[in-house]
Amino acid sequence: MVHKRNVYPNMKSLEAARHIVLEAFGDHTPGMEVVPTPEAVGRVLAEPVAARLSSPHFHAAAMDGIAVRATDTFGAHPSKPRPLTVGQTAFYVNTGHVLPPRTDAVIMIENVQEGDDGRVVIEAPAFPWNRAERPIAIPPRIPTPRRRPASAGFSALVAAALRVFMRIKP
Repeated sequence: MVHKRNVYPNMKSLEAARHIVLEAFGDHTPGMEVVPTPEAVGRVLAEPVAARLSSPHFHAAAMDGIAVRATDTFGAHPSKPRPLTVGQTAFYVNTGHVLPPRTDAVIMIENVQEGDDGRVVIEAPAFPWNRAERPIAIPPRIPTPRRRPASAGFSALVAAALRVFMRIKP
């Protein structure tokens, strides 16, 4: 005799479950109110919030290392290391630093060997925008609903918004 296993013996369909909940509690969607941004901490967003500006507004290093133009690194391989000249084709950067002009990638400092006479040596190529951050054309949005208290990222995102639409507290 084959026994059919039923993990959820009393499982209801989504429609049946929705009917049970709405019958018991009704459709009580809280209203909206506009509140100053500092008062939004711990509240639930009623509408998505879009940042007015990208942050950072410049190309930045996503980690410590050397900033390079990716095309200058193509062809680097353990069997054919590529030397780069510090201050010309390689620039030391720390996380968050502005990328020097004409650079578009960062090679992690752990993957950089310091050579003689102001040169560094790499054994793998970098790809454009690898470990580098670019400003984005469309500022990020915080979707709804957001039920957690505001974090530092949330605060930074809505810093340009003086007021936000929040659900009315129950």
